[in-house]
Amino acid sequence: MLGTRWGLSVVFVSLATLLIGVGEARSQAAQLQVCNQSNQTAYVAVARHAGFNDPRLILSGWYNVGPASCSTFNVFIPWGDFYLYADGDQGGVWSGNDTRFCVTDQAFSRWVDPSPGCPPGLYIVGFNRYYTSGTSVVTWTLNP
Repeated sequence: MLGTRWGLSVVFVSLATLLIGVGEARSQAAQLQVCNQSNQTAYVAVARHAGFNDPRLILSGWYNVGPASCSTFNVFIPWGDFYLYADGDQGGVWSGNDTRFCVTDQAFSRWVDPSPGCPPGLYIVGFNRYYTSGTSVVTWTLNP
């Protein structure tokens, strides 16, 4: 009986520690919001660090934002640099020259591969670099 209680205590403490860690990670991250002021639907891709002080990048897309609207996504960007790109369904492009990543036409979420060139089925696009710190929401506005 004592062993069972001790085992449950270990499980409870481990779970509590994990949840505190998640809370701390979320407190050092901003949730992504995109406001689309154009007259076309935009599809957004984002590259962000895997965690606070983690140099690895996660690249994901496509997040759909209707015309003349704002959408908040379940994407948390650790404070620091992050990168954004968007395509419009009527030919609009919100791109940049800060860095380039390989994307696909299908929904995706994957680690950024640092090797040069794109694997088959992917193509390269230019992303804008942004920085966030000390905020719970970061908003990217797409102008017409």
